[in-house]
Amino acid sequence: STYFIEERVLPWWYMLEELLLSKNSIIYSGDVYGIDVMNLKEEMFLRIRQDVLEDDVKAPSSAINILCGENDFDVERTEMSDLFLNWDDVKILSNSPIAEIANHGHTHANLRKLDEAMVENEFVIAGELIRKHTGKMPVHYSYPFGFYDEQTLSVVKSLGASTAVTTKSSAAGKGGY
Repeated sequence: STYFIEERVLPWWYMLEELLLSKNSIIYSGDVYGIDVMNLKEEMFLRIRQDVLEDDVKAPSSAINILCGENDFDVERTEMSDLFLNWDDVKILSNSPIAEIANHGHTHANLRKLDEAMVENEFVIAGELIRKHTGKMPVHYSYPFGFYDEQTLSVVKSLGASTAVTTKSSAAGKGGY
């Protein structure tokens, strides 16, 4: 997602993870939850993540910033310099015979929550930035969070995608990925 390279911002799921790891209890939706052991932190992460992804809010990081404020957590202290590639890294990879740079959208939005023009904009902005920095327009796509719908498929096809991939979230094991 090119936004994280361009803006050097921390994605909301990292902010949420840092918040939960730093606390033994958290205020969420007006209630206090004990999260003093790792499995409770993981459960809370998944609960809040699901709520954020299913919300119609176009800027999930705003909701997480509010949550951090309510829990007296300074997001600015979170180190992010090693989380993402920079454009020099992307250019090097794009010239490798064993790597392909794909379009993952610009802001890593839940595409199912956007209208068609916004979905197209996500991929067009990212594609143009990738082309600007590598000299190559990506033809492979990967859906943020693995989420897509018929509208997303239509947009990706209209942009000339050769391939588009998703994820299947599940625990590893028999039948897992």
